[in-house]
Amino acid sequence: MCICYRYNDRFENAIRIDGPNGVARQPLGTRGYIADYTVESGEPASTGIGTGWWYWSASEDGRYTWALDGSSAFRLTFFTGDALDQLQFVGSADGGGALVLNASAGTRYWIAAGLAPDSVGRQDEDRPAAFTWGPTPVNDERSAAFAIADASGSAAAALGYATSAPGDPVDTVGTGSVWWRWRAPANGWYRFWVAGHPVSTILSVYPDDTSIRAAAGSERSFLANGRVEAHLQARAGRQYDIRLGSRPGVAGSSSAALRWERSGAPAFLSYKGAAVTYDALATNPNARSFRSPQNLTVRDDGHYLFSSSDGGPFAFVRDPRSGEVALGLTPSGGVDAPQREYLNGPHIWWSARHERLFEMDLCEGPYAFRSPDSGSSLERERVALTDPHDSRYCDSVLGAADPEGRHFYSANPWDYGVVLIRADTPTRMSVAQVVSDRGTPGADRLVVPNLGATVDLALSPDGRHLYLLTGNGLFAFRSDPTTGRLERAGDVLRNNDPDGPFYEMGDLRDVAVDANGDTVFVAGARTASSGILDSAVAVFDIGADAARPAHLHTLTRMHFEQDLDAVRASSHLKPDLYGAFYSCERIEPHGHLPAVDVFCRNGYYVVRYNALTRALEVSDFAKSGSDDRFGSAVPALGVVGRQWAQSPDGAHVYTANSATRDALSDEIHLFERASAVPAN
Repeated sequence: MCICYRYNDRFENAIRIDGPNGVARQPLGTRGYIADYTVESGEPASTGIGTGWWYWSASEDGRYTWALDGSSAFRLTFFTGDALDQLQFVGSADGGGALVLNASAGTRYWIAAGLAPDSVGRQDEDRPAAFTWGPTPVNDERSAAFAIADASGSAAAALGYATSAPGDPVDTVGTGSVWWRWRAPANGWYRFWVAGHPVSTILSVYPDDTSIRAAAGSERSFLANGRVEAHLQARAGRQYDIRLGSRPGVAGSSSAALRWERSGAPAFLSYKGAAVTYDALATNPNARSFRSPQNLTVRDDGHYLFSSSDGGPFAFVRDPRSGEVALGLTPSGGVDAPQREYLNGPHIWWSARHERLFEMDLCEGPYAFRSPDSGSSLERERVALTDPHDSRYCDSVLGAADPEGRHFYSANPWDYGVVLIRADTPTRMSVAQVVSDRGTPGADRLVVPNLGATVDLALSPDGRHLYLLTGNGLFAFRSDPTTGRLERAGDVLRNNDPDGPFYEMGDLRDVAVDANGDTVFVAGARTASSGILDSAVAVFDIGADAARPAHLHTLTRMHFEQDLDAVRASSHLKPDLYGAFYSCERIEPHGHLPAVDVFCRNGYYVVRYNALTRALEVSDFAKSGSDDRFGSAVPALGVVGRQWAQSPDGAHVYTANSATRDALSDEIHLFERASAVPAN
């Protein structure tokens, strides 16, 4: 039997390769076992089992990256010397890895490719398709990072022959990377991105020159909206390291461009912890009635966070900087306060006009609570309600109050319509108008045919327009600034139009208006059988005409669910279908940005309208049981209460969940938006 050896099986038949960069394809052939190659007498043990030989010389001094693809069973080994028995070992790289060779001009380097010495029994693994070589980028190592400066700029990146350091988590930061070092010229937010947002790249920013945990990264944004960008809240004079790496398993360009600029605060959300828990309050005898918190509101000056409970409302003193709270005022009567159980709890709102917290329990009658000049209890007052229509709802869980604190629009999800309640004095209210699909029209009754069952309602920031979401669609009303009475203006009804705003939505769930009054958002159950997002979100323009919402876009999926390259790309942050969000029934305006926070039982996501692309996109997301983009662990959030609260500046958000609703604990959770002023 004839055994035909490869031409370069022997050292004396080594193949010459030239040039500062190149590729040697199929270095060990394409078929058969590696037994086609032998180990000749005198060959160094470090070459391995069965080798082919090459030699190469550098035309000038420099660092060159040599990489062997394929299985780690194979190895590329380098020597210097003039004969086989005089070879001096230089270094080696296993399959899938790389070696940086510090080459001297004119020196001949001998290269052996074969099975690694410890790979006995792995002879049948696929042979390498190629080995490559080329100049190592000067800023390949962190210690050699290029210095960049200024508030904005651009820098070229050579990634083709970049390497990673031993121990690098290549699945999160990339396989081969290059580095820059940047000093922030001023406090504020900065955006770093890769031009063209290639799927083959991963961007990370570190808070100094030694940290291994990034302060900002691109992966979450790439999955959510397709942009390879990292947003950093920088401090003036502080030094940051920037790393650009290649995504494992994705073929990409050997070059890229890093860019950066000053930016506004992005639509990001960070979990800051449970600001209030029953267990912590239970040690205070006057706070043991804090059970089943549902609805929240913040005093107009931001000093107090109020929470409903079975024992009555509680007031917590807020730290305006951190958003953290401490027990301030308890319901009058302490542990002897009347215990009540509500499915959702009465709506509460702070009236700046009357300096009262109103609890809209329209079955027993509204109550007012006054912050005392001294003492530790909220002073409770009965409010007389004049209701000629007998339109009171025993569980007014839906509501919206005008900015002045005089008019309150009440509804519940089991009826058709809205009730306007006017707060005449701190202790007297009256029903001023009823909006319904039934009855006789009149001065104090507005009849809207086919109105549908009420789902949610929201007021514009100036109080001039009310947006009512029903099972039939979105209805817009003008509100008289003096009387608060509503006048029907426009609507967007559900239909079967594939281009319609609600086409891919099942039950409609929530409505929210951004703080600038330019956009209104509607959320509804997504009808697709699979996907990551539980609630689809539609956005409407109301900046041009607040009375006639104009549909802009509807979002049903994240970027990585619909872009083929992103679908194929690996990512340690990519959720799978078994980790989809669920029970996402609350959306909240995201401060002063055209965005909403979507809260779910098992995490949250943020949806923002991008005016440049004229489309909605997910800007941030985090799942329960994992960290958010700022490194905070997100717990199970349970069923978020009907009424959320945010600080006057929109920097802090509070949500509540109740043990009686979802078997979790009685807690108020604190979230911080990227717009928050950083602590010193």
